[in-house]
Amino acid sequence: MRLVDADVADKWMRQNNSFIDAAILKAIPTIDAVPVVRCRECAHYKICDEWESGNRMLCEIHHHSYLDHDGDNHFCSWGQRKIETVLPKSDAKNESLEEIHANTRKTHADAIENARVHSEEANMDKPRICEVLGVEVGEVFGFNDFPFDGYKEFVVNENGEIKPNGNGTISPSEVCYLINNASCISKNPIWTEQDTQDAKVLARALLASGFERDMEGDVYTISERAGRTLLDSRMFPSIEPGQKIMLNEI
Repeated sequence: MRLVDADVADKWMRQNNSFIDAAILKAIPTIDAVPVVRCRECAHYKICDEWESGNRMLCEIHHHSYLDHDGDNHFCSWGQRKIETVLPKSDAKNESLEEIHANTRKTHADAIENARVHSEEANMDKPRICEVLGVEVGEVFGFNDFPFDGYKEFVVNENGEIKPNGNGTISPSEVCYLINNASCISKNPIWTEQDTQDAKVLARALLASGFERDMEGDVYTISERAGRTLLDSRMFPSIEPGQKIMLNEI
């Protein structure tokens, strides 16, 4: 098996004016190389007595497919990773690999559990209603799906009470409708410094007066003078599908 360094291949193609090949290479899905152990040093490579010849060194994973894998540079994607090389070769033949894999699984499980505990601790002081609605304490959010009223804005205070943003009142029926239809809540985008700088550049270059994300997730500029321009969908990630934001709101 021979591996090709995609970055080196791309550089070589461009230097030799093979831009079409370079474009094709860039479009091909790739993965980062994994530091596997060569077959001869792998814990899976051991004496297999199932073969008629007996006492033959074969891969316990691949012996059924008649692959010896005994070359100097042979390896496979199922092979032992270098980070798993915790036992000498002589011991690895007789030691159950299940213990190694069990330790790896336990490490992953512990990491997940620690992340869950930290997340719960971070939310201990947050009112339960914030988790239900998907908002933070003091964050202004809107709701425009009331069957009995128009668009309104609300905020959850530190006591977990839903209050109107500004003047006005909220009825018990509106509270119930909010909780049962939390997916219809709209929140104001959170602008990072990078978002602000990008918006200023696009406003000058494309005469944009705002931005919108369609229901398919594509982002466009809003401009009466230059029309709509499709942008990278990763820009302004806090703009939700179907939402429009004008520059004066950023």
